[in-house]
Amino acid sequence: MKEKKFLFWLLRWSAVILAIYLVANAVLKVTLGNDLTLRLPGLSAAVENGSAPELKDITVRADKPELVRFSAPERREDGVYITLENGGAGAGEVHLELPGTETDSIDLTVGRDGTLIDLGSGNFSHYRERQLCITLLCLAFAGLLWAAFFRADRLLKYSYHSIFCVGMAIWLTMISALLVAAYFRGDDMLTLYRILAEAPAYFAQYSFPLMLLFALALSCSNISLIRHAGFRKKNALGILLSVCIVGGYGLLCLAGRLVRTNDLRSAGATVVGVLYCAYAGLECFLQGAVICGTRAAKNSPAYDKDYIVILGCMIRADGTLMPLIRGRVDRAIRFYREQLAATGKQAIFVPSGGQGKNECMAEAQAMRRYLLEQGFGEEQILPEDQSKNTRQNMEFSKKLIGEKGKAVFSTTNYHVFRSGVISRQVGFEAEGMGSPTKWYYWPNAYVRELMGMLSYKWRSLVLLLVPVAAFLTALRLLF
Repeated sequence: MKEKKFLFWLLRWSAVILAIYLVANAVLKVTLGNDLTLRLPGLSAAVENGSAPELKDITVRADKPELVRFSAPERREDGVYITLENGGAGAGEVHLELPGTETDSIDLTVGRDGTLIDLGSGNFSHYRERQLCITLLCLAFAGLLWAAFFRADRLLKYSYHSIFCVGMAIWLTMISALLVAAYFRGDDMLTLYRILAEAPAYFAQYSFPLMLLFALALSCSNISLIRHAGFRKKNALGILLSVCIVGGYGLLCLAGRLVRTNDLRSAGATVVGVLYCAYAGLECFLQGAVICGTRAAKNSPAYDKDYIVILGCMIRADGTLMPLIRGRVDRAIRFYREQLAATGKQAIFVPSGGQGKNECMAEAQAMRRYLLEQGFGEEQILPEDQSKNTRQNMEFSKKLIGEKGKAVFSTTNYHVFRSGVISRQVGFEAEGMGSPTKWYYWPNAYVRELMGMLSYKWRSLVLLLVPVAAFLTALRLLF
């Protein structure tokens, strides 16, 4: 229910932003008309060096004068400009010459709606105002996605929607920054189209230093993890991803040089553009996983809980707790005491974990014994000793607790977000809190969050990336 409410909120505000954009464009069309003001670079340079004829002596000639009206060139602070207006004789193409100047000629298209389009620059009637609208549209959607991220974090707490929203917000924020810079530089519309068409490549380029640092940290963490915890496939996953991050960007750069991506309409450039879109999308979602995982680890639950679920992990052969699982129990004990001091409310511990391979007892029983050693009574402990993984931790703890009260779960800090996502999937409403652990566990955890999102939401991501790639490909056809 909360997820549907969130998605409805996001779609509603997206529709509002699009409606405002369309209305603004319609108002501009009605109030500003169809005239087009263009800078004449050749004549501007000639005036600057003193070699230009008098502007009043320059006569503009058009091969179809009935389609367009024009005034005499006028000098402004930054050059010489000419203003063109629709002649009111229908649609068509017009070629204008300025006798006495060697470099200035204008090729126009007059649209059926009367809009004038300069084929050389892509500029059209009142393009500066439209350019501002496009820039504000990107800024508005970036702001909406940042707001959606914080709303999802508050409403859904642990959801892959958070990773999606913050990842796309990062991407749109970068595009918005490029569009703002282009607007204040006075760039033409073809430059704006190029920025939009090549946004994935720009994102990959500007974020690569950060991704390179992440890849190095990921490799170092995996090497340390293998040294301390032994070799497992999942412990080497980060090394493989590091190679993909660095090697993938290198291959894209090489492919871009080979196919000459300056010709954006070529088939090779289009393929490279689609690959950049997929690469940049994965980068965005990885950065989103880092942000969401870090925020979840720092969560401080409210002191109103009835149950404290402690997620189990490996114990020693003699049944004593290893540092990782002891940290989870200690975090639960600390929360219990803080809540008791703040509100006087007591909670029941629910240590959760079955007996694993090479373990002499269930993890829940080992945690129960540790809690008894810390001075807690049997009546304060409700063990769940059948689960084999995090999903079963949440499912079986939910069945054990029922609908009796509010719950919080304690796990290692890097594991909070993933555990929270799983708890939501099984319908167990619980906040999470994390215990400190070694640094080399963190990068691998971010990778697991990304892989979890890709496996769980791959259909939604495909539905998102395909139209985005199609839109960017369509923009390339303008060149």
